Amino acid sequence: MTSRTSRSRRPLLVAFLSILLAGLAASAARATDPPPEPITAGTVEWGVKESFRTYVVGGIARGSITLDGGVSRTPAGTFSFPVNGGVFDPGINGTVANTAGNVRMTGHGGTLDMRISDLRVELLPEGAVLRADVRSAQRDGGEPIDTPDVVLADLDISAVSPVTAGGVTTWSRIPATLTRAGAPAFGGFYRMGESLDPVTFSYEGNGGKPVPENFTAPATNFFARTDSDTPGKGNVFHDVTRGLVHKAGSDAVNAVDAVTLETRGTPLAHGLVDDDQIVATAFDADAGRIFASHRNGRASVYTWTGDTYTHEALPGTHGVGLVALAGGKAYFAAEDQGTNPVVTVVSGGPGAWTASTYPEVDTGGLPFRALAALPDGRLVATVRYRVAGGAVPQAALLLTDTGSGFTATAIEGTALPRAQPGETITLGYDGIQPGPNGSLLLSETPLRGPMRVQRLRFDGSGATVDGPPLVLERTQDWTVNQYTGRLVLVFGTSNVPEARIDVLEPDGELFASFRGLQVAWIAAAADDTLYVADNGDAQLTVKLQLAGVSPTVTGEPQDAAVELPGAGATGTATFTAAADATPAATVQWQRRPLGVTRWSDVAGATATTLSVDAAQADNGTRYRAVFENGGGRIGTRPATLTVTAAPPRPPVDQPRTPADQPRTPARESPRTPIGKDAVAKRLPRGTITVPRGTRSASRGGVVQVATISCPRGAACRVAVPKQVRVRIGGRSFQARVLAPARVASGRRAAVRVKLPRAAARRLAGRSATVAVNVTVSADGWKALTRTATVRVRAAAVARR
Repeated sequence: MTSRTSRSRRPLLVAFLSILLAGLAASAARATDPPPEPITAGTVEWGVKESFRTYVVGGIARGSITLDGGVSRTPAGTFSFPVNGGVFDPGINGTVANTAGNVRMTGHGGTLDMRISDLRVELLPEGAVLRADVRSAQRDGGEPIDTPDVVLADLDISAVSPVTAGGVTTWSRIPATLTRAGAPAFGGFYRMGESLDPVTFSYEGNGGKPVPENFTAPATNFFARTDSDTPGKGNVFHDVTRGLVHKAGSDAVNAVDAVTLETRGTPLAHGLVDDDQIVATAFDADAGRIFASHRNGRASVYTWTGDTYTHEALPGTHGVGLVALAGGKAYFAAEDQGTNPVVTVVSGGPGAWTASTYPEVDTGGLPFRALAALPDGRLVATVRYRVAGGAVPQAALLLTDTGSGFTATAIEGTALPRAQPGETITLGYDGIQPGPNGSLLLSETPLRGPMRVQRLRFDGSGATVDGPPLVLERTQDWTVNQYTGRLVLVFGTSNVPEARIDVLEPDGELFASFRGLQVAWIAAAADDTLYVADNGDAQLTVKLQLAGVSPTVTGEPQDAAVELPGAGATGTATFTAAADATPAATVQWQRRPLGVTRWSDVAGATATTLSVDAAQADNGTRYRAVFENGGGRIGTRPATLTVTAAPPRPPVDQPRTPADQPRTPARESPRTPIGKDAVAKRLPRGTITVPRGTRSASRGGVVQVATISCPRGAACRVAVPKQVRVRIGGRSFQARVLAPARVASGRRAAVRVKLPRAAARRLAGRSATVAVNVTVSADGWKALTRTATVRVRAAAVARR
């Protein structure tokens, strides 16, 4: 005989409900979409890096620091940039603050020369960064390199919140770390991840911490929903043998088909006379019976006959609130009342039930809090904490039925440590759920903070704890899928819409999630199916069945660079993204120009590849792809579009010719000058070639992905991302991209990718795809961009 026992429900603490309602109110506020508020005045204080400032003006570099455009020095030696524009978006609590002026640091007789201008702070839902235009001298004495709108630093606002007082919002000492893109500006002095000076900025106006985007965790399983119209609150039981779901409500017992949720047979109503509501139940799956404890102390049994239920009142006087089935007997006891508990045992069968009351169980004067049965006929009970200068948690008990009473043995390791001063107070384990393979799980309801769940295993001699307890978010209700061992948790309360159901793997990892119910009672079932009694107005029986997996991004878009041949010209940039999902996800590309706080959809951009006709005004615009299916939505990382204009070539000098003498045609220049009526030549597609077939990486993890062949008459410039992501055997790695910045006329050069050591090792016996966006440009030529996609395998091992 197997059983399923009801659980005690206790209301959540007021604090938890307040937090939940505050979250719902915040969601409603965001839906109103208030307009952005302009920022017109303020300051951004940043010292770049104190050690770098000291080095510049020290005895080695013998340099200087000059300030211009309104930038001033603070008493601490940092720089104060005047804010000259920006916006605070109260809908997402996003902030963008632009500044004026520049700081120039020079040393080593001009070999070190870095100028930072147009500093901008961006605190947005997708991340917080510090951007700037940077001009840096090259160590070899070449032309200075201009890097517009580079992300110099990542800002960590996790432990920082703004303070608004007197109409001024201030963010104080935000930690900053150097980015990979920003490292070249320091001439190799510092590497990515190095700490920079913290950022402090203030402005006139409102402020707030960015609201995270509502993206779903990657590869989250999700459920589809089927409803029945069967009314009535109560516990639900999945009857695998009969293909039914039984619903034992406070005023009726009914059944629905487990597949269609259509009503089966005739419900059996019971009156609410003399406080007769059902308060606890246990299900005998072998016989299709529901044993019930009533509020007035009576006990009943409801048996499914195939088209309705029969009802029998059970003999004896019963405690209220706890029911368990074991060894062909039903055990009834009171919950949280009295001292040493008394148990009534009911045995027999239809028309021949008998009852006997066992002597008090020796629990040291403490009542039961929960009761559950083992397949071999033993019971497990948790008992109330002892009050002795505070709550003292008690061990769970293993109860053995002797035929006339119980022997009780404390289960070692189930008495939680007493809380120390300043710690969260625990009342001990107070809930029991049957798990797979005859196991049981104990749970606590702490006064605040997370709860613990402890798994127990049993043998013929006793019970032992099975591993350390899981530490989980406190729930309204929870159960265990006895077929898979997964935990089913309900967050929220039965009176608040949109309660959340999380399904966790036995080790506590999230398996699936569902929202949209007012959950009253929940029962786990086989094949990743849940049956729920909804506490909403309709009080439906709801079936939740695994339906798919939310999207996981498998291909991030890479930054793209376009060089325009002249004013008013445009060039093409291409972004590509990919995601895995079941069912397949739709995609929508979005863009966010400089200084804008929100993303907007790109009209008609619903393919995995986006081509942008870029103009100079598009410089600095970010693009991302958002993938969505029935299980949720997720966005890629933003990719930045850099648009530059080639400097105009000076006109070719022509010798002066007397008016009466015909002009001698000038020799054709190898480069086409860019004039009002001139059209830039397109670089031939063969400028960028990609090898075919699968390529072998070198022993050092380097693989060639493209070859640059610069046409004669052109001086080619090459733009590639600093790094790309490579997915190998289910793991994602960042790989460096190696390419020259320039290729001379008629020369060739290689674009390579260097895998990190861990990625090269993981590649053994596998293959992976590497994709790199390569852009080649030259004065007088239209830039060419191509995505080099190469299949790569591990280095070949030489045979001896």
